[in-house]
Amino acid sequence: GFFSGLPHLLSSRTILLAGVATGFFSIIKYSYQAWMPVLLIRSYDLEAQLAGPIAACFLLAGAMGPLLGGMLADAWARRDSAGRMKAAAFLLLLIVLSKTGFYCMLGRVSLPVIAAAGIVDGIIMMMPIPAYFSCVQDVVEPQYRSSATGFFGTIVFLTGGAWGPLMVGLLSDWFGGGSAGLLHAMASLLVFAMLGCCLYLIAVRHYRREKKCLASSEGSCPR
Repeated sequence: GFFSGLPHLLSSRTILLAGVATGFFSIIKYSYQAWMPVLLIRSYDLEAQLAGPIAACFLLAGAMGPLLGGMLADAWARRDSAGRMKAAAFLLLLIVLSKTGFYCMLGRVSLPVIAAAGIVDGIIMMMPIPAYFSCVQDVVEPQYRSSATGFFGTIVFLTGGAWGPLMVGLLSDWFGGGSAGLLHAMASLLVFAMLGCCLYLIAVRHYRREKKCLASSEGSCPR
């Protein structure tokens, strides 16, 4: 009976909306990972041997992000049945604020200061990850959870995960290249984080309803 339940899974508006929202977030995330060393080199006239380890510290600091984001999402879910989806929206807004501050400081403050700011920004950057994955798990039957995550991941890569670094390169050239062009390109992509935040908020109603239907005796409901 596995395949007979797949249409029900694929019709989940929670998975669709969260997948597109996460795809928009991935535009920011993968661009940040791919271009940050180059941005440091251009902004501070660094050698690659120094810029690489500094950028790596930002990414390693991000290991704390999922833990903190998961704790926040679970705490919110204890007070609100749609708390995890709302946490995902809030964390994307927090990323916009964090990155706006980081980009405004870049090239204007000393290297140690920007390194400290980058570590904080790196942590915040990774906080939404457990929130959106847990939302997908919350609205599907146990036998479909891996398939749901796979479907969700496909949406994420098609709507953003595969395009972010390329978009930054194209926009950087359009803005004139150099440190200013690359900075403007990466900052302009923050609009996708705002769009993702809005989509998570739109998904709240569907997430709450699908989660409630899954917990009911019927086990499912029409999307």
